[in-house]
This record gives sequence, structure tokens and C-alpha cells, in this order.
Amino acid sequence: MGNIIIAIGTVGSLIGVCFIYLSPRANHDWQRREYAMNILRDWNTNTGAHWLEIEKVFPHLRDVDRTGGKQTELTKQQSKEIYTCTSENKYWNVRFHLIELLNFGDFIGSAYLQQVADKQIVTRSVREPLMKWHEILRNFIEVVETCEGYQPWPQYPAVSEFVTSKPVSITLQGRGAGSGGGSP
Repeated sequence: MGNIIIAIGTVGSLIGVCFIYLSPRANHDWQRREYAMNILRDWNTNTGAHWLEIEKVFPHLRDVDRTGGKQTELTKQQSKEIYTCTSENKYWNVRFHLIELLNFGDFIGSAYLQQVADKQIVTRSVREPLMKWHEILRNFIEVVETCEGYQPWPQYPAVSEFVTSKPVSITLQGRGAGSGGGSP
């Protein structure tokens, strides 16, 4: 009888240890998905006003001519004039809106690279806009790097998966719908 109690206690302890091991991982995965969803929820709050002000000065900057494949972008000359302008210049406010927009891109890039936010959600949801921003603002990014002597948004352009990869396809592998499927 004593051996049965010891065996039951051992099995119970093993189950407890497994539960203790798996619970934090499941909680961590849930928190990464939740963090990514918070990024998406706040997307317009963090980007809308900046693009509105930028497009007041540079109308149709985000537009793409799908027939010719030509996308508008800030030129090197415009970028240098914006970044080095004084408070009397018409670009003064645009300068700060561009910086805030790139700061948000870097924030997303950092959350993505450090796996704080779920990679699949971030990639599927904001990959295209971030790629577009990078193309439109690449001259501005380069001018700021040249003027400052360092890259102030290292995480944003470093997320090469945004720039070079194809969108992630999600396959639910025997998991319940909404579980995020696939690998983290």
C-alpha cells in the first residue's frame, strides 16, 4: 500500500512539474500575441496624425502608381533640407513628424526582433506599410544617419524580414483556431 501512495505522489509531482514548466510558456506566448495586438490597436493613433501632417506638405507621398510601379519618395535634397532646417522653415514641423513616425517603426522593429511581440501577427499586419515607409523615407533615414554619424533607428531597417521576405502564411497545426498556429 505504501508503494502505491509513493507512486501516486511521484506521478502527481511530475504532473505538477510539467504544469509549472508549461504554464509560463503559454502565458509568455499569450502576452506576445497580446502585445502585437496592442501595437495594431494603436496603429492609427501612432501614425495617422503624422502622415496627415506630412501629406499636407508633400501631397500624395504615400501613393503608388500601380500601372508604372513608381512610388513617390522624399529625395536626398528634400531630406537634407527637412532635417537641417531651422524653426522658420516650412519643413520644421514635418521634420518632427517624420522622426516620430520612424521612432514608431523602430519600436515595432525592436518588439519584433526581441520577440516581445508575436512575429506572425506583426509580419502579417504591418509588413506592407513598414516596407512602404522604408522606401518612401529611405533618403531621409540616410541623411539623418550621415548628419548624426549613427543610425538613430537601428531596429527598423534591420528588420530585413519586413523588407525582403514574403508574407508569412499561417497554418493551424492541430491547434484550436485563434491559437496563432505555427512557430513563434
